[in-house]
Amino acid sequence: EKRYLPQTGRDLDLIPSLKQALESDGDILIFLPGSFEIERACDQIFQFLRDSGEKNFEVLPLYASLPEVKQKRVFESGHKRKVICSTNIAETSLTLPNVKVVIDSGLTKVMRMDPQLGLDRLETLRISRASSDQRAGRAGRVSAGICIRLWSEAEQSSLRHFETPEIHRVSLSRALLLLSEFGVSNFDEFSWFEKPKSSMLDYAKTELMRLGFLEKFSITALGKRALLLPLEPKIGAIVLSSQKNGHPEFGARFAAYLENISPREVIRDEERLFQRLNRLMPVEARAAEQIFGRREIPLLDFGGSEAYIDTLIESFREKVTIQGKMVGRRRVKAKDGPLPEFCLILSALEKTEIIANSWIPLTKASLLKFAQKKRRVYWDEELKRVKGVEGLFFEDLELGTLTDVPASREEASRALVPVILNDASTLLSRNDAFSAWLRRVEFFNRHRSAEEPKIEIPWRDLIESCVDGKTRLEEVIAGPLIQIVEGLLSSKLLHELDEWAPAKISVPTGNSIAVDYDSDPPRLAVRLQEIFGWLDTPKLARGRVPLIMELLSPGFKPIQVTKDLRSFWENTYFEVKKELKSRYPKHSWPEDPLNAKPEAKGRRRPS
Repeated sequence: EKRYLPQTGRDLDLIPSLKQALESDGDILIFLPGSFEIERACDQIFQFLRDSGEKNFEVLPLYASLPEVKQKRVFESGHKRKVICSTNIAETSLTLPNVKVVIDSGLTKVMRMDPQLGLDRLETLRISRASSDQRAGRAGRVSAGICIRLWSEAEQSSLRHFETPEIHRVSLSRALLLLSEFGVSNFDEFSWFEKPKSSMLDYAKTELMRLGFLEKFSITALGKRALLLPLEPKIGAIVLSSQKNGHPEFGARFAAYLENISPREVIRDEERLFQRLNRLMPVEARAAEQIFGRREIPLLDFGGSEAYIDTLIESFREKVTIQGKMVGRRRVKAKDGPLPEFCLILSALEKTEIIANSWIPLTKASLLKFAQKKRRVYWDEELKRVKGVEGLFFEDLELGTLTDVPASREEASRALVPVILNDASTLLSRNDAFSAWLRRVEFFNRHRSAEEPKIEIPWRDLIESCVDGKTRLEEVIAGPLIQIVEGLLSSKLLHELDEWAPAKISVPTGNSIAVDYDSDPPRLAVRLQEIFGWLDTPKLARGRVPLIMELLSPGFKPIQVTKDLRSFWENTYFEVKKELKSRYPKHSWPEDPLNAKPEAKGRRRPS
């Protein structure tokens, strides 16, 4: 039996569902997302049962990091009923035969990569429909049972069907480092059980090369040292950097803090950060001791803060922000108030924009130690052209006054390609002829069968061919786009495009008139006098799609729309003739349009 008991408040309230569960016999299994929620729930339930005078109960936690002796208590037989508060460890891998009632919070904790930190974080999420069915199945394994779901029936139908595979949601950096240790250099062609997203692979490869752990996709000596640490490569980098700089205690403390950082914690200055690192929570302290290699870790010396800051900058370059721009030139703003001109972001949320919650201010002098004189060529959105500058940069962020410099043809091309590629179809459609060609291709592809090859536009190759030597977008748009793209496609497909979706159609006068593919079906607008004697409506896509014939007056004004020319001549033409003959007396209005000679121009009728 499945029951739904939606929660009304923000905090999870188990007591109403527990009261229902107590009306049945057998043990009660409560699914909760993590150990913190479990320990809190155990305290609340114990208090409730004691206050209610219920004495025939044991309240027991169950999660992976619980000491083995406490886990075993869940499976021991006894005279008392059990209330077991568990993570999804009890979802599939354990058998609890006496459980008759399941209370499901509908929540679970999964590892997911935080795009701002570039690290995996435990995140509380809704379970999938498959998981909810699995949990419900834990009730009444031997006889009938009850599952109480703490959400609505409507919410149940909106749950995703299955969990997202871990390889699509966690950092791949350590996995790639391990593969490279085993001699794998081409990660894209590796035989993955389930291939990860290319964006996740690219992110991990770029990160490992930036950290110096990979070079030309082969593991470096530094990368091998990072693998010896039980840490994500990004966190391992700060441990190795602090060891190299002579203050390993900072690396151990900061790594432990970073692995458990809370998005709710607010740090806005280096003194607050160092105080926090000197007062680690118990779980963090144990992790720091493991990293440091012994139990007694020296406290941080505030007098050495400059060296600590240098280590942070060196290891977390991509988190440096200058005048509201993070490395990568993404805009970032503070959750409240202004950001310092120079800072390093410790935690942030990314939704439609990046919102920083914790940071430490930096000085320009601290960044100048890592600055390089660079030449930067980029797309200037305000000027709408490629611009070249030279000056001091921290990564891709300027540190001071820049000097304008001319961009070479190659530099201009490299800067223009990603700008156009980001929205190629829309931007290049500002070329009217190319826009009309694209509509033809769309029509062609839409009416091809699954077995027939379609036209796939090689956007990158097209754009790279178009931008050569150009610095302005309008120069690219005005170029011979059709000529270039057709040079990249097979002659067979182009021949079939002309056959299935011709740009123009010859009418009985011999004139070629453009087909309008913006409408669906496509439309041919032609003067009535040009198609005398044309009995059958022309068709596209090898006879599959009849054209819409938009018949025009001698003054090129629409007078009739039809898909059936023969019916028009036989049924409608004479009404049109009656209405327009006096208005256009110099033009032919024959009594027998099916056998009349078409005329491209008007003529004076004989008197």
